[in-house]
Amino acid sequence: MKKLLILAVIALVALTIVPVALAGNGPGDGTGACPGACPGPQAGGAQYSVNGTVAAVGASSLSVVVKSGNRAVRASVGKTVVLNVTATTLLYERLADGALVTVTLADFAAGDRVTSVGTVNVADAANPVFTAYRVTLLPPVGTCPGCPN
Repeated sequence: MKKLLILAVIALVALTIVPVALAGNGPGDGTGACPGACPGPQAGGAQYSVNGTVAAVGASSLSVVVKSGNRAVRASVGKTVVLNVTATTLLYERLADGALVTVTLADFAAGDRVTSVGTVNVADAANPVFTAYRVTLLPPVGTCPGCPN
């Protein structure tokens, strides 16, 4: 009987704590609001996550050779995709000490390692449209503990 009572108390605590822990505050500044438009799937689209190397920098885009990514970009591994950068795209550089600093598109160059998340619209499967929510410039391999290789 004592074991049953203990099990019931543990189950009750788990049912109370787990939903609260998973709720979170949402993206953005902790208020639940996103800066600009919230990232998320668009009609015919999905969220993407990419690791790769910059092939070219445009006025409002980055061409990236995809090294790896989530399910939304697996078909693009080894290929070059264009990540559209908007006024609300967050651009960062991860320093060797792990610190994250804000940068501009002009700080990116061909050969740079990057990670990016955003949305990919696959309404036209032959020409998916990638819109970056965040792009992070990574330091050289082996200089940043915890950075993707």
